[in-house]
Amino acid sequence: MVSVVIAFNGVALARKWFKSKGQIAYAVCISFLGVLAGIVFVFNERITELTVKGFGAGGTVKAALRGVQSDAKEITEIKDRVLSQRATIDAAFEAASQAHQLSIAATQTVAEAQRVLQEVKVDAEFIRTVEKAKIGFAESWDELKRISVDMTHPRHEEAFNAVMAVMDQYDDYGKTTRPYGRIPSVLNPSTVSLSDIGNHFKHFHLRQQIESVFFVQDQQRFSKAEKLEFFFRCAEKDPNIRVRVAAGFCYMNLAGILDVNPLSWNVISNDWTTNASRIAK
Repeated sequence: MVSVVIAFNGVALARKWFKSKGQIAYAVCISFLGVLAGIVFVFNERITELTVKGFGAGGTVKAALRGVQSDAKEITEIKDRVLSQRATIDAAFEAASQAHQLSIAATQTVAEAQRVLQEVKVDAEFIRTVEKAKIGFAESWDELKRISVDMTHPRHEEAFNAVMAVMDQYDDYGKTTRPYGRIPSVLNPSTVSLSDIGNHFKHFHLRQQIESVFFVQDQQRFSKAEKLEFFFRCAEKDPNIRVRVAAGFCYMNLAGILDVNPLSWNVISNDWTTNASRIAK
C-alpha cells in the first residue's frame, strides 16, 4: 500500500511541475523516480511475503522469518537465564561433591570404629578368659591353651605367657604337701566303689572332689588300671583346673612320670594311649 501511494504521488508531482514550469524533462525524471521508489517498496514486500510451496497453507517466507527470529529470541532469553543461574548451578555441584566426600569419610570412619570396637571386644574377651583360667575355670584354661597355639590370633603371645603363668602356680603341686584323702560321709569309705565315687563326684564341693581323688590314690583295694582310668577321666573332663591338677598329679605319680607339671595334659593323654595294655595289668 505504501509503494502505491509513493508511485502515484511521484506521477502527480511530475504533472504539476510540467504545468507550472513547462519543462518536460524534469517532469519525466521526477515521475520516473517516484515510480521507481514505488516499485522498490512493492518488491520488498513481495520478497518477504512470497508464498513458498511446502510451508503450509497460506504460509509465507516472512512469517517463517519472523518465527525464526522469535525462536532465536527465546533461545537467547533461555541462555541468559541459564547464565544467570551459573553460580547457583556451580554451588549445587560443589555441594554435591562435598556431600560425596563427606559420605566417603563417614564410611571410612564407621569402618575404623568397627575395627577398633572389634579389637576392644577381642581384648576384653581375652582378659576375661585369662582371669577365669587363673581362678580355676577349666573351660577358660582350654580356650587359653587354644589361643596360645593359634598363630593367627592377635593375642596368641600373651595367651602363651598366661598359660605358662597358670602352670607355674601348680609346678610344685604335691611335692611338699598334699590334700588329705577322704570322701564325704554320704559314702562308706570301706565299701565304696569307683563307680559310686564317679556317680557322686559332680555333686561334691571342690574340696571334696580333690580329697576324693587322693582317697582313690590311697586305696589299695582298687587296681592300678582302675585308678589310672579314674584319674585320666578327671584330668580330661573336669570343669575345674584344681581337680585336673590333683588328678594329673596322681596319674603321673602312679604311672612313674616324674618332674612333669600336672597340667601337662598331652603327657597324660599320650601315656594313656600308648600304654593302655600295660596300664590294664
